[in-house]
Amino acid sequence: MKAFLHSWTGAFVQVVILFVLTALSPANSFWQPLIVAAVAGVLVMLSGDRVDDLGLGTPAIPASRWVAEGLLVGLLSQFISFGLIVPGLSALLNTPTALTHRAGDGEYLLTGVLIFGGLHALAKGFAYRAFLLHRLAMVFGHTRAARLVSLGLAAILFGLSSAQPSLVGTLAAVIAGAVFNLVYEWTHRNVWPSLLAHSLYNITAFVLIYFGML
Repeated sequence: MKAFLHSWTGAFVQVVILFVLTALSPANSFWQPLIVAAVAGVLVMLSGDRVDDLGLGTPAIPASRWVAEGLLVGLLSQFISFGLIVPGLSALLNTPTALTHRAGDGEYLLTGVLIFGGLHALAKGFAYRAFLLHRLAMVFGHTRAARLVSLGLAAILFGLSSAQPSLVGTLAAVIAGAVFNLVYEWTHRNVWPSLLAHSLYNITAFVLIYFGML
């Protein structure tokens, strides 16, 4: 089993499984990222992957650097997304921006921070970067062109997994996924800095919603 899962064919099959599972999982639900991450976890256990192979070990760069980079990227990405990307795409596609009327809703803020800033960010970081990018590297290789293809495919799947209510939201999620993937590459293919960026990206959105800025 391990030999097959580490072969080109086995890696390709695992990538297809993740793509199909993302498409078939209940969209925009609490369980969707957890289901995908659980299946990825089973495949990792069957494969006998090492923690470091998946980018889940201690980052090679100093903690002060990767924490600062993760926080900065997450914060800037959210402001650029809702300040420039979403309005720009909405104007280009002639699609009105969907507003969330949850200003002052403390329960909504707390739930969003815990679920999307914590649990879902962790699940998606594991499934769509630690697992998927490792398997895509086994399929396409480690050349610069191959890595770009892998990063692009993983970003698209990440965006689709976000189950946004509009095309603009989905495209914004794909762009965010691409940014997180680039952080993963920049920090020597380690998941934790990109996971931190993703977490703060989500938390910032809920804070802006709470203060009526989204």
